[in-house]
Amino acid sequence: MATKHTYLAMIPTAVFSLALLTGCQPKDDYSSRGQDFIPPGVKSHVDRMNDAQAAKGAAVDGMLYDQHFDGNTLNSLGEKKLDYIVKGTCDDKPITIYLNMPHDDAQARAASINDYFKEEGLPAQAVQIVEGANPNLKTPAAYNLSEVYKEAGTSYDGSAADATAAAASAGGAAASTSK
Repeated sequence: MATKHTYLAMIPTAVFSLALLTGCQPKDDYSSRGQDFIPPGVKSHVDRMNDAQAAKGAAVDGMLYDQHFDGNTLNSLGEKKLDYIVKGTCDDKPITIYLNMPHDDAQARAASINDYFKEEGLPAQAVQIVEGANPNLKTPAAYNLSEVYKEAGTSYDGSAADATAAAASAGGAAASTSK
């Protein structure tokens, strides 16, 4: 009988202890069982890293294409790319935008780009708009193929890609001269 009363006396203590252990969490606490959740409106470290990489890539590329425009007006994709180009360009370097499209389209769309930068508060002399593809991005396609590192004896090197690139450029030169 004494054990029954002891167990009955322990129930309120157990419930109280359980309530203390679990506790009441405020609604603005963004953690659950050791996992931290990011509050709304705050960028995670991964998001900031992705943005930095996208900005650097956009600045190196620097090209706008037809898909960045609706007619002759920048669309949201074009605006985002320009934002990334600005963020990824060093402060001491001019911002260069390459319009990789036909000449007539490029002339009409350059005004839209200038208007966008004017709205963003960038001076006109800080931006240079060039027609055509970015000449700094020309690399042999062979280096981007999966065949770059083929087994060469007991090691892997890029000689397979070098040979492929040399053969392709020799074949391309012969084809262009025969026209």
